[in-house]
Amino acid sequence: MSDDGGAYHNIPTILDESIMSGEPYVIRANGRVEFLKKGSVGTISAKTNKYSVKEGIYHMTKEGNSVKHKLFVPEDDWARFAKRWGLPGYDLID
Repeated sequence: MSDDGGAYHNIPTILDESIMSGEPYVIRANGRVEFLKKGSVGTISAKTNKYSVKEGIYHMTKEGNSVKHKLFVPEDDWARFAKRWGLPGYDLID
């Protein structure tokens, strides 16, 4: 998943509890557990210095008690990302 350039990495740990507050959406055969949660991120354009908000999905992967990966995928890229990684459609996620 680290080669997914359309995703935002470096999600603050303060969001971990909220992202994992529900049941996992996917439990992989190798035991990896994946949590999904709708949310948004705000960014400031370096070019225009304007603030914008993107809606999307926070995706967190855990193995045992360790967080292995977390990222934010904008709504307009979710269909591609979900298909690639076998995840549910945007409208099926809380």
